[in-house]
Amino acid sequence: MEFLETKFPDLHINVTAGYYFKFRDPIIHNYFSSMYGDGVGVSESTVSTINNIDRAAFENNTQLVSFDELSDMNVKQTTNN
Repeated sequence: MEFLETKFPDLHINVTAGYYFKFRDPIIHNYFSSMYGDGVGVSESTVSTINNIDRAAFENNTQLVSFDELSDMNVKQTTNN
């Protein structure tokens, strides 16, 4: 954001709802954005409150590449719901 404000001095960026959590895999991103976010993304503060993930949502999905972000989350358990 500093780059944009430097490049465009009249531009003022005001982030009030927090930043989106970054998911590398589009399947993971779409799941969390639709389940916990606004359809575009999910805030870092919301991600920190997720403590249970439905494992069935990802099982047997051959297009899923990675979910490295799981280690950055406060997930206590995964369940098959």
